[in-house]
Amino acid sequence: MSNMRIILSILLSILLVVSSDRGIEEKVFCNQSLMKAMEYIDDKAPPKFKDAHLKCMESKDKENLNDLDVQCGKRYTVVQVQFVLAVRYPAEFASCVATALKELNKELTKEEKMTIRKLQAEVVKIDKKIREIKGST
Repeated sequence: MSNMRIILSILLSILLVVSSDRGIEEKVFCNQSLMKAMEYIDDKAPPKFKDAHLKCMESKDKENLNDLDVQCGKRYTVVQVQFVLAVRYPAEFASCVATALKELNKELTKEEKMTIRKLQAEVVKIDKKIREIKGST
C-alpha cells in the first residue's frame, strides 16, 4: 500500500471515529493537546495539498465554511475551518483528501512526500487519542 493510501486510510479512520458521535465534537475541540497535534499536522502539510483540499471542500457547497467558536468550560476556543469540516462533513472531507492526493501525487516533490510520511506517525497518535476520548464518553 502506498504511503498516500496509508495516510488516507488513517485519516478516514479518524474521521469515522469523530463523526460517529456528535457529543464527541466538543471533547475533541476542547482537548488542547489533541488540537495542537492536529494543528501541527496542518502546519506541516504541503501547501499544495492544503490548497487543493480546501478547493475541493468549497466545491461541495458547504454552508458553514467558517471557523467555529466552541465553549470549553469557562473559555471560548476558535476552531479552524479545516477541523470543523473534518468533524461535520467526514465523508466529503475524506473524499477531498483522496482527490487532492490523486491530483497532486506527481506534483509533490521528494521532500513533500517525505514530510507526508513523517506526518503519518502523528496522524496515528491523533487516531489513538480520539479513540480514547470516544471510549470515555
